[in-house]
Amino acid sequence: MNDQRTLAEVFLELHEGIEQPIPEDDAPDLDGQIYEGTVVTFSGANSRNGEMIVVIGGPGTGKCIRFDTPVFNSNNGNYYPIKQIVHNWYDVLSKDSQGTIFQATPNAFLNMGRKECLRIKTIDGRELSGTPETMLMTVDGWKRIDELSVGEHIESVRQIPEPMFPENPSNEEVVLLAALLAEGGYTSDSVSFTNQDKEMVSLVSESCKSFNAEFRKGTKKHCYMIRWNSALGKHGKALGTNPARVLLNKYGCGYNLAKEKEIPEQVFSFSNEKLALFLGVFWGCDGYFDYGRTNIAGITLASGKMIFQIQHLLLRFGILSGISYKPVKLKGKVFDSWRLSVYSTAMENFKKHINPIIKHKQNALNKIQTCTNPNIDNIPITQEIIEKIKKATELFTGKERQQKLKKMSESIGRLSPVRITHLYRRKTVSRRLLKAFIEEFKANELLPLLTNHWCEIVSIKNDDIQEVHDLTINGPDCFIANDFIVHNSFAIKRIIAAEFTIVNSDRVLEMFADVRNYKKNNIVGQFQRSKYSDPSQIDLKNPEVTRDFYNYLRKTSSNLLAKMMTAFASRKPEDLPNLLIDTTGQNIKKLVDLAKYAKDVGYRTTLVYVFADKKTAWERNIARSRSVPLDQFEKIHEVIPTIFKAAFSLYDRIWTVESENDLVWSKDKNGVVTKPNPDRVKRLK
Repeated sequence: MNDQRTLAEVFLELHEGIEQPIPEDDAPDLDGQIYEGTVVTFSGANSRNGEMIVVIGGPGTGKCIRFDTPVFNSNNGNYYPIKQIVHNWYDVLSKDSQGTIFQATPNAFLNMGRKECLRIKTIDGRELSGTPETMLMTVDGWKRIDELSVGEHIESVRQIPEPMFPENPSNEEVVLLAALLAEGGYTSDSVSFTNQDKEMVSLVSESCKSFNAEFRKGTKKHCYMIRWNSALGKHGKALGTNPARVLLNKYGCGYNLAKEKEIPEQVFSFSNEKLALFLGVFWGCDGYFDYGRTNIAGITLASGKMIFQIQHLLLRFGILSGISYKPVKLKGKVFDSWRLSVYSTAMENFKKHINPIIKHKQNALNKIQTCTNPNIDNIPITQEIIEKIKKATELFTGKERQQKLKKMSESIGRLSPVRITHLYRRKTVSRRLLKAFIEEFKANELLPLLTNHWCEIVSIKNDDIQEVHDLTINGPDCFIANDFIVHNSFAIKRIIAAEFTIVNSDRVLEMFADVRNYKKNNIVGQFQRSKYSDPSQIDLKNPEVTRDFYNYLRKTSSNLLAKMMTAFASRKPEDLPNLLIDTTGQNIKKLVDLAKYAKDVGYRTTLVYVFADKKTAWERNIARSRSVPLDQFEKIHEVIPTIFKAAFSLYDRIWTVESENDLVWSKDKNGVVTKPNPDRVKRLK
């Protein structure tokens, strides 16, 4: 198998042997060359002296997902489209080799352009759209989307962690907000609440009192109006808007019809305690419990977005659920409707964490049996899994094996004895049976299969050409997107070093502006008021204060910006995060601004110019899906010497790399290594 190293990896190793810049007279003649790609690196002072990275990758190698795919922000608990995650450099979630979900800071945030996509839908209602090369986790390892089939299972998270910076509003605020989102009417400044249960009505009425709001019977049956307190007379009305509307505005709720409602972003930041209360009130208003035939807890809503948001929120407590589209016909008209059903295997967690508040629903919940549906939340069985099961059983023979099978039967409450074939006689095996097998036969190799959930694919369809984005996390090589486990792009993984973060040039300029304006925006003053009463306590040279300042910034900004601003404010350039920026060489002003503002912040700057001969560059250009027209290609060629000359005086270090196919390391099947030509990499300054 041919194991090739990338240009970036070659460059990192080769440049260490070059102690002095080469004479300028020996520099490549750029008049006969054409732009291939420019990379600007800002190396933090704590990095190895002179360390830098070149990024270059062939077309069509990126694996990325559609721009609107929801990705979890581990700082505040919200789900944002990956496009927003990439733009703001948010922290996300990843998964280790044992299946454990943890917070992670990506090393690369990338806009990958527009590409053909495939859309996968699973039995629980979730969807994910990505390029055919995008890889998802199966029980047999990573598989490309275009290699998957309907009926296969892919891995999704079983539980989402509490956000790093949880919010804890008052119980009254949580109750009123949940009630209004579930059964409130707020299409105007007049706010109503409709419910026939006396307990729920009383609970909402009491919550209104803490907001100095009046809760009174409306003209319609079971309808109550929430308004300013009339006991205050005209003065009460003059105080401002209806207190219920003030609350809704605080949470970004507009004047929405039921089908337009959404769970506000702030709710995703609630601590688990407050979120459990929110979901309990919501279920008490709109949920149902069928303790007869189906034994499920469910909820039906007119808003598709809201019901998928609730599915996300339930994962904070390890509660798995499925969503189905159930249109409703009323007076000859068809209305959209979605139904969420909590899986029977998750009912124990639901009972433990979610209290539906009112007695008759609490009683109904308690009557639901905690049972295991043999078709829900199972582990898929493949030939590879069967071989691992057989391998584990072969370690025990005769009487010892029979004793272990008997203990397995007892542990799952089965009267008849379990046979090994019961584990793989169907396409899936129950979670409790596989768990009993792993424990008795010490089959720890199979243990990671139990950590997360395996979703069955019900459809795979073309999704046309879409804007796509990607993240890279070193180490685990994956991140969580719409609760699925998604692999890093292989191409991106290969061109990155752990010490650097790849970022967008426009976004980093915005961040440099934020850092340089931190005094103007009085960031330290805001921090002081939130944390200290005595201004003399604000000493950013003090490690404890610096850590508090960094955590304060993390609540409202990305990890990278918080690190950058903390290092700048405390005057510790050695703490600046290393950045790598892949940008175009056509914009002289951008190259100038990047160098100037990076130095203002405290970075050492390096420009690496990657080029190829004109013929090679044109052949590569026309092979790309987004090729540059000939007239533009020629124009870029003409301005290269001007751009390079303008940039030369601005950067602390200048490198040129001649991009040719022989600039790779290769290893054949016998382990013989062929090294690249070091003459392709030259330092000019």
